[in-house]
Amino acid sequence: MIPLVLLLFGPPALFLVLAIHYGEKGDKTKASIFYILMGVYLFIGLGMCGDMLV
Repeated sequence: MIPLVLLLFGPPALFLVLAIHYGEKGDKTKASIFYILMGVYLFIGLGMCGDMLV
């Protein structure tokens, strides 16, 4: 169960950390890309793949 949770929430957490890091450095384009990637990964990971796990 723990590996599945890490698989669903691990990459978005990494994308969030990277987005915050690039946002603080002043690179808003990279920060926006990582925020979008995080949202898409959460949408697909928790929506479609999460339904198949239940």
